[in-house]
Amino acid sequence: MIAAALGVQTQLSFPFGHLNITVVLVYYYGLKTLENDNPREFHGARLELRGALFGVLVGLAEDTISGHVLGPYFLSKGLIGFLTPLLFMDVIFKWTPLWAGIIIAVFTVMDGVIVIGAGMIFSEFNVNTASAVQETLFQVLLNVPLGMLLKAGKHD
Repeated sequence: MIAAALGVQTQLSFPFGHLNITVVLVYYYGLKTLENDNPREFHGARLELRGALFGVLVGLAEDTISGHVLGPYFLSKGLIGFLTPLLFMDVIFKWTPLWAGIIIAVFTVMDGVIVIGAGMIFSEFNVNTASAVQETLFQVLLNVPLGMLLKAGKHD
């Protein structure tokens, strides 16, 4: 699934920007970790760590493919994987399409800020701010509907 997402993401581009479906993939995996969770059972950080590990693997693959500094995608996707189960375990937010859309929008923007910011700080990565904002907004517009449709099984 990771290879398919990366393949589609690297091969498709649009006049406004590139796809960023790996954010949605890590988000969805984080939701799926909640599927078999018993809310009355103390689980420590097990769910968050599983989501973070998946995010780190996706980020490492994305860092490797990008050819830039290793680490920005690793950090970004790891945070998304960690935060998704934490936010939606019915303690902070109860899953609704509205909250899902807001969270996936925040995650997509966070991913862009981390990747572009790390590129600017740790390498000679020149950024046109208007283009970066346009591409991030394009990615948000594509990811929000996906994030609102994908939900964990226990919320069906």
